[in-house]
Amino acid sequence: LALVTSGSYQRYYYVGETKYHHIIDPETLFPKDTFAAVSILTPDSGIADAVSTACFNLSLEEALKYFKSLGIEMVEIGCGGYPGNAHANAEELLSDDAKLEEFKALIKKYDVEISALSCHGNPVHPNKEIAADFDKTIRNAILLAEKLGLHQINTFSGCPGDCETAKYPNWV
Repeated sequence: LALVTSGSYQRYYYVGETKYHHIIDPETLFPKDTFAAVSILTPDSGIADAVSTACFNLSLEEALKYFKSLGIEMVEIGCGGYPGNAHANAEELLSDDAKLEEFKALIKKYDVEISALSCHGNPVHPNKEIAADFDKTIRNAILLAEKLGLHQINTFSGCPGDCETAKYPNWV
């Protein structure tokens, strides 16, 4: 079996305040302007890579429809942090009951189960503002999981910097 993830958080660079990554939106021919990650598990790594990259640019409904056509019964959905929140904005879903019900109805419409919410981030990042944003994201994911009746959240803590003046995590 092969597990392949395509995500905008792996290969990117900044020009000023604009982040550019390696997955191109076929409609604009520029990198997609949302952060997301799509993981595919299949016997063939080539197929997994092609499908994960293609699904990166799909809306949640388009992705669910496509997955259902492949017989996929379970999905992991990003709700913030590095996987992005293009498919499930936890803060929005927690503050708007109607949007939460629409989200639940969409999942039910395609008869798929959510295996987990993804909110990878680094709440111990040496930049306190970045750390606080990731901490808030993880907390919102926990609250959203509770509202959805889920018992699994995928995340990681990362590493702090290597000294008091560090700007970046020290990935040992």
